[in-house]
Amino acid sequence: MGIRSRSLLPIVLALTVACCASVRADYLAQSALAETPSFQSRVRIAAFAAAIAIANEPPATVNYTRRVAFAQTFVQKADVFVLKIAYGVVADETITDASTDVQLLTRVSAIWNTFAGREEAP
Repeated sequence: MGIRSRSLLPIVLALTVACCASVRADYLAQSALAETPSFQSRVRIAAFAAAIAIANEPPATVNYTRRVAFAQTFVQKADVFVLKIAYGVVADETITDASTDVQLLTRVSAIWNTFAGREEAP
C-alpha cells in the first residue's frame, strides 16, 4: 500500500462508518415495521410472488422438495406465515418502509430456505 493509499484509509473508514450508521435501524424500529399492516401486505404479495416462482423451479434446483413444499404451505396458510416472514425481511437492516417491491421480493427469496428447511445431503 503506497503512502497516498495509507493517508486516505482513515477518511474512507470514517465515511463508511458515517454512511452505515445512518442506514442502520434499531431492533425496536425493525420490529415495529414488521408489525405494520401495510408492510405485512407488501411482504404477503412478495411471498406469494416468490412461492409462485419457486413452484415453477426445475426439480434439479437445490432443496427443491422443501422449497416447493413450503411454497404450497404458504399459499394455503399465508396468514400463519406473513408476520414471521416480515420479521425475516426486516432482519436485513437495510430494509425500510421505503424499500421497493423488488427489494422486498429479493429479501423474501433470500430467506425462503430458512422457512423451508434444508434437505439432508445424500
